[in-house]
Amino acid sequence: MEHTALKWEVRTMSPVRKDAKGMICVRAVNSPINATLAAIGTDEQAKANAEFIVRAVNSHDELVEELGNMISYLDFNDRGTDVSESAREAIAKATKEA
Repeated sequence: MEHTALKWEVRTMSPVRKDAKGMICVRAVNSPINATLAAIGTDEQAKANAEFIVRAVNSHDELVEELGNMISYLDFNDRGTDVSESAREAIAKATKEA
């Protein structure tokens, strides 16, 4: 199964009850469906965590691609070895190939 299409964003939703705090949600920009994140810590911490997750998700594909380009450059110029191997392991981890 594929994940929801990118780009994602953070949304703060109004509380349903007066005594409830607002929910921090992430959603695909072109989707009406929200995914609520567990609000751990203060509202500010929960929002910061949601923003961190959204930045990571939205930049993931580009970072993996650029790391692959770096490996190609290093290997082509015979400058790789340990750095290239570490980068390959990071790509495998980020793409579930590990």
